Amino acid sequence: MNDTPFFQKIERLSQSKTRFHVPGHKGNITAIPKFAAILPYDITEIEGADNLQNPTAELAQSQENMAKLYQSGATLYSANGSTSCIEAMLNLFLCPKDKIIIARNCHISAVRAMGFIGAEPIWLYPQKAQPQALEIEKLLWDTDAKTVYITSPDYYGNMADISSIRRACDRHNAILLVDNAHGAHLKFLPQDIHPLTLGADACTDSAHKTLPCLTGAAMLHLKNAALAKRARQLLNRYSSTSPSYLILASLDSVCGGLKNGIFNFAHITEQVSRIREEFCDWILPVDDPFKITLCPEKIGYTTTEINKELVYDGIYPEFVSDRYIVLMASTSNTNIDFSLLSKILKGFTPKAPLVTELEKLSPPTIMCNLREAMFAPSIEVNTCVAAGRIAATVQTPCPPGIPVVVPGEKITPNIVRMLMKSGILTVDVVK
Repeated sequence: MNDTPFFQKIERLSQSKTRFHVPGHKGNITAIPKFAAILPYDITEIEGADNLQNPTAELAQSQENMAKLYQSGATLYSANGSTSCIEAMLNLFLCPKDKIIIARNCHISAVRAMGFIGAEPIWLYPQKAQPQALEIEKLLWDTDAKTVYITSPDYYGNMADISSIRRACDRHNAILLVDNAHGAHLKFLPQDIHPLTLGADACTDSAHKTLPCLTGAAMLHLKNAALAKRARQLLNRYSSTSPSYLILASLDSVCGGLKNGIFNFAHITEQVSRIREEFCDWILPVDDPFKITLCPEKIGYTTTEINKELVYDGIYPEFVSDRYIVLMASTSNTNIDFSLLSKILKGFTPKAPLVTELEKLSPPTIMCNLREAMFAPSIEVNTCVAAGRIAATVQTPCPPGIPVVVPGEKITPNIVRMLMKSGILTVDVVK
């Protein structure tokens, strides 16, 4: 069986010399000289290239190959990132007015999807970093919700106990959906801890985040293969009709690499573990073996001070907040990368810990339905005077894209402070 059928087909089609089809560069390497190496591969839905809207040839074969690797009922590709996968996944399992138990650390795309669908969120504010099975089961007892949605791993690397949550869902005949955008690699670690393996009914993977794919490469994994046709229809609804063939070819290429074991996941796990042990006094012991989450206040520094030095030496973190600096590793990182990181971190002599005042979100005051607020007439106001108004759009610092306020909720003074601290100086509110 061909390990990279789609990539090889694109490679053959890239040899075509005369193109009267889009894109406008026509594969001519002089059109955009700095992109000369990839321009011939940047094609569209020409004859023989298959079509993501309805894959039947090499693209369909590639998805089947990936499904075998992840042991899913079906795996569907996306060139629109996990955003479109999340939207399609929620639409696949929810109908208007359905209730869904959802942890508040969800991505902005989940909020928008619920608004478009007309589903009603039952927000869960976990006592710990991730929701616990007992918290979820209590809400399953107390409500008529039949769908549970969690984000695991989160941006910092904390992971939920999906196996326990699966058992709680089974006791209530509930569907379990997982935003696994940061966890495409979890299937291939020395211990398989991918959500689908642990019991999710469906999950999304941003392949480009932790696998060597181009930005935008993502997958929707389904436990039940019978749902694949409907899922593809919904993915089409939320995706561009002009998907990047470069992104899709990168997914197929990675699929072949995964099948042939060319990526050394165990080695990166060991390297990250070594860094964590070396600086255990200020690196959080998170669950994701590929995340390095620094907490500079523990050794008397601000994140700004640490990040300035990292960037000066050429290291760019994934995310910097008031308290944490998140670095994401992958099999493309080298031993030199980890050695440089270690050398820089050693340069910070520990001082007395800093005390940071934590801003916590309180359960919201819901003034009207999420969908109603999303589609209501709205006006833009300065954030500093928004307290007491009803949010008309979801507002979130990005990254990580976690909602501070959701349409239909009352904007409080605390929310105003958090938004302004994140540089969000205007908000849309219901008229």
